[in-house]
Amino acid sequence: MKKICVLIACLFFLHQLLAQTPPDLSKINTLADRIEAWRVYCNELLSYSGEGTEPYKKLVLEAKKGLAMVPDDSARIKSMFSLFTGVAYEYTMQYDSAIVYLNQSATIARKLRKTKYEMTALSRLYNIYDYLRKPELCVQMMKRMEQIADTSTDIKIKEQAATMLGGYYRDINDYEKAISYKVKSIDLYKEGLKKGSDEFEPVNLGYELSNIAQVFSEIGQFGRAIDYLEQARPYLKDRAFVGIEETYYVNYVQAFLGLNKIDSAKHYYRLIYDAMKGRDTLFHVLCTANYLFGSYYYDRKHIDSASYFIERARKEGVKSLSRSAPYIQATEMMAMINFRKGNYALTISQLNETLKNSYDFEKRAYADIHKTLAESYAALNRWDSAYSHYVIFSNLNDTLLQAAGNKNFANAEASYQNNEKKLQLKVQSGELAAAHKQRMWLIGGLALAALIALLLVIIYRNKKRAADTLNQKNKQLNELNASLDEANRTKAKLFGIISHDLRSPISQVYQFLKLQQLNPTALNDEQKAALSGKIQLATGSLLETMEDLLTWSKTQMNEFSVSVQPVEVQEIVQQSVELLQLQIGAKKLKVSNQIAPHFILQTDFNCLQTIIRNLLQNAVKASPDDGRIIITTNAQAIQLVNEGPLFTQQQYEDAIENSQASTGLSGFGLKLVDELSRKIGAKLFFDHTDNGFTRANLQF
Repeated sequence: MKKICVLIACLFFLHQLLAQTPPDLSKINTLADRIEAWRVYCNELLSYSGEGTEPYKKLVLEAKKGLAMVPDDSARIKSMFSLFTGVAYEYTMQYDSAIVYLNQSATIARKLRKTKYEMTALSRLYNIYDYLRKPELCVQMMKRMEQIADTSTDIKIKEQAATMLGGYYRDINDYEKAISYKVKSIDLYKEGLKKGSDEFEPVNLGYELSNIAQVFSEIGQFGRAIDYLEQARPYLKDRAFVGIEETYYVNYVQAFLGLNKIDSAKHYYRLIYDAMKGRDTLFHVLCTANYLFGSYYYDRKHIDSASYFIERARKEGVKSLSRSAPYIQATEMMAMINFRKGNYALTISQLNETLKNSYDFEKRAYADIHKTLAESYAALNRWDSAYSHYVIFSNLNDTLLQAAGNKNFANAEASYQNNEKKLQLKVQSGELAAAHKQRMWLIGGLALAALIALLLVIIYRNKKRAADTLNQKNKQLNELNASLDEANRTKAKLFGIISHDLRSPISQVYQFLKLQQLNPTALNDEQKAALSGKIQLATGSLLETMEDLLTWSKTQMNEFSVSVQPVEVQEIVQQSVELLQLQIGAKKLKVSNQIAPHFILQTDFNCLQTIIRNLLQNAVKASPDDGRIIITTNAQAIQLVNEGPLFTQQQYEDAIENSQASTGLSGFGLKLVDELSRKIGAKLFFDHTDNGFTRANLQF
């Protein structure tokens, strides 16, 4: 198989070599026949489709020989060989010489009314002037092209002119005119097909439809792009990847990626690779397809996927040997990916290999590469290299900005001249009475339409204002209803606590006082004094509980505020112990206050007092008779340790989460402790000591 492939390649090369062999003029009798044979030979050199510029360098010499053979009275032949010479100089990038010969060809062709020759020369001149950033000369070429499009009666010439003008306005980003001329070109091509002219082939109409689809993709109208690509399908048929139709599938990829239909884009991506089987001349198309996917994923910050496709684009671009625009763009994007990853050395390596090719292709790419190189060298602290590349970028950027300004000025001048022509036509038509009457009717109709539109706007604004006001009132009403519901829930909770937790202690005090009234002799004086003291302490405890309820109520009504000040903790603890002395004595508990006398915290006095009192009260309730309660500190934390059943963090969280269903004072007290702790910026959590005691930690 390999031997067959090598044989085919050798035969193809031999064919190319033989096809470009100059004719033996000594064997041709007449001058006209010698000139014709030389024309065919030069045309074969011009049609060379391989890599490299050697055939075009050879064409420069051979075309000049042809010019030397042409008599002075054969202007048409001179124009043709001047065109050969100019195009050859263009392909070898000798632009000054190319301009001379192409202008010579266009001038002769215009005098002889050989419009096809002139249009070819003008199109090549436009490409050169555009590359050299000479917008004023580009405008001159396109003005002449517009004259040809307006005055020619030949459908083919008008179609070609419209195609070139569409490309020109696309280049200057005037997409409205670009699309207008491209649609006109398509209509002219369809007209030519209907007339059965041999100059029009259906497959070329498919290419034009595919081309306009690419323009719609560039302006973000990807749905319209798909519509035109579908219109192109019947004309391209099985030639969708042959010759100039090679971009058809790529345009599908670009449009579907724009629509974010990744599966459809991948379908045409696979079709491109299927069409490439057994071929080796369209690697730049594969480069473009992979670059489009890489750009799609790069824009969405999928760096791994972007790296995969960009690397494939670069590999295919290397195979094409032409270093096309997508290859340059892919290399730049890969460099940016590596730059983002911090691979500055690899970024520099990748960009340096593209410098010459990018300049040959496009100066903006060349400038951007130098900018990225400057940033990469700076990241590696190689300041001399960074500075040198930034100087190149700065100079190129200034040149490009100036050229863009000149281009915009030239476009503005052309637009101004077009407006002048339109104004003259309008004045002339205004002199006609019928046109004047029609204009007046039109103005009246527009005025009426404007009045109706104004009334509709006013009605809409009034309705919108009323609707906005109603929405605002409804919103305020909803907020008031929510506040009222919250107040009702708080009230119900408060009454529930009062009815359950305060009725029992008040009842005990009442029963004791009633016993004293009915049987005053039942107790001696010493017992009465002792019980009176305990009743006083119990009443104080009841008062403190009432204060807790009021404090909690204030927190629920958003009227509670804290006052931060230095607070001596031992004093607060001692007061709480004395306040609960009745319960402590009844259970014979041993309370150890181990807090240092001058331990100070920056907090709210009343909040801290309420928190410690509630924690101590719960510890007393939980402790068994003859149990121990230890109150101490650890850094910025107050710790309260008690014997009895272990109380865990989960139980604490369940208690405060289910506080509305709680019927005991300890549940309410923990809820109050939780709320006050958050108010003063403290955190309460429960754990246990090594000997199994419950420990409450109030961390500041």
